[in-house]
Formats: sequence, C-alpha cells, structure tokens
Amino acid sequence: MHIVGIPIKNGRKNGMKKQVGKSDIFTKDSLKLIQEKMRVKCINSFNKIYKANMKLKAKELGRNEDIQVQNMKKYYELKKQNETNKKRLEDVNKKSNDTIKKSNQVKEIIDNLKPTFINKENFTINKNQLNEINSYIDQVNNNVSDIRNVNDLTIILNDLENDLQNHDKQVKKATRNN
Repeated sequence: MHIVGIPIKNGRKNGMKKQVGKSDIFTKDSLKLIQEKMRVKCINSFNKIYKANMKLKAKELGRNEDIQVQNMKKYYELKKQNETNKKRLEDVNKKSNDTIKKSNQVKEIIDNLKPTFINKENFTINKNQLNEINSYIDQVNNNVSDIRNVNDLTIILNDLENDLQNHDKQVKKATRNN
C-alpha cells in the first residue's frame, strides 16, 4: 500500500509555526507501525464483511525487489527479437515442407523413368524432368543453408526464452510483493 501524506510539525520556533516535517513524522518505526495497524484493520474488515476467519501470511523481512527500468527495456527488446526469430523459424519450416513435396515429385519422376533401348541399366530423362530435378537440388541446398542458420537461431531462441521467463518471474514476484 502506498500512503500519500503531508506530515505537519506544529510549534516551530524558527520560521513558520507550522512546517512540513517528513523526517520527524514518517520514520521507519512509525511507518512499520502504520503498516501493521493497516494489516490488522484490513484483515478484520475482510473477515467481518465475508464472515470468514482468514489470517494474513506472515510479513517477510526485507525490501521488495524493484525491477530497474533498464531491465524492462531489455525485456521488450528480447521479446521483439524473439518474435522476429520465431518468424524466421516459421519460414524455414515452410521451406522444408515445400522441399518434402518437391522431393515426392522428384521421386515420382525417377520412378517413371524409362530405360533406354540400347542398355536397360540407363534411363531416358527429358529436359523438363532434368530441370525439375535441378530445381529440387537447388532448393535442398538452400534449405540446408537455412537449417544451419536455424540451428544457431534455435540456441539464440532458447537463451531468449530463458531470459524472458526469468524476467516474467521477476515481474510476477514484484507484483506479488507489491
């Protein structure tokens, strides 16, 4: 809970008789006392309204953890980079699926090749079939290159995912503490 208050000191000898006195009134001890009284009153009001007998968990010692602004900026950069990398991965997967289809077409071409008249061990291939097979080879080579890049990308994505989960845990912990 955040309290906005203007602490006023009365009966000052120097200057105005009434002055703002933050350090005199809001001390660590007085803030702890206010917080304890608020905890007790809040749980009592809750129990009264909901006819319950709940208790607050024990107050933890220490300070709440604040997430620094520089870490939040890094979080958003990581999130944006993660989205970009996921799109690249989807593109590579789509290309791989296209290659599998093309592979089936090339296999069909090879299965339908006719042996030559002179030697039954040799097969005849027409220009279109040759172009189809060459196109397939080029596509496979491109995919191999893309897959090598994706392997590096997978490592980066895993690191980013771990960072994002770590920041998400920090945000949830800070929210829970607040």
